[in-house]
This record gives sequence, structure tokens and C-alpha cells, in this order.
Amino acid sequence: SAVLEQANFKFSKSGLYHASRAGSYAEAMEYVLGLPSVDEPEVFGMHGNASLVFQRHATHEILDTILTIQPRVATANAGEPSPEAQVHDQAVALLKRLPQPLAEKMRSKSSGSSQPAASKGPNSYDVVRRQEIARFN
Repeated sequence: SAVLEQANFKFSKSGLYHASRAGSYAEAMEYVLGLPSVDEPEVFGMHGNASLVFQRHATHEILDTILTIQPRVATANAGEPSPEAQVHDQAVALLKRLPQPLAEKMRSKSSGSSQPAASKGPNSYDVVRRQEIARFN
């Protein structure tokens, strides 16, 4: 497109994301590996506060979920655990049922190094594997 043909066209105000004029594979890989591993809102044309709004929304969602599982009992009867103790016991029981987190270094036998010798970055299999391990954990 015409945008990519412009010399050093910047996709973000910071200039971090731009149309690279890399001539060789090594230069292109150097540019790609220099990009942040977590995309900031600016790459999507959004204000920097978009990340804060997302995090706040996620926090409220978690707290709302916690409040919905809390028993609605105003006071505990004699000999019965308090609502807080019931929630604590349920949380402990849930934690015991969770599987152990996967180790980042866990590899299948087929995930040997399949990337070119000149490449210093992870291959696509490793990227997807890391994303799935992070999502599972």
C-alpha cells in the first residue's frame, strides 16, 4: 500500500512501530525481536489509558465473581462456620483440585530446534507453546 512505501512511516506516535526498511533477513529479525513482547494500546491507535481501563474492568469482574460466591448469610448460627470461613474453605477446596502449573521448560520430543541456524528468535511452535502454557497456568 502507499503507506508502506513512505520512508520510515510510523504506525504509532512513539515511533516504535514503523515500516521497516530492513534489507536482509537478519535486519528484519533484529527489528522484530526489538519489539516489546506485550503490545501497548498505541499499536492499535488507542490512548495509553486503554490498558488501565481494561485492567480495572478485569479487576472489577474478579471481585464481582468473588462476591457472588460468598454466602448471603447475615450471621452464623451457633456451631456453624461464618460466611468468611465458608468462602475460605471453598477456595481451599478449589485450589486443591487445580492441576499443577506447567513448567516453562517442558518440551515435547517433537519440539526440537526446527528454526534456521541464523535465526535468534523463537520458532512459531515455541511461541504458541508458551502462550498456551501461560493461558493454562
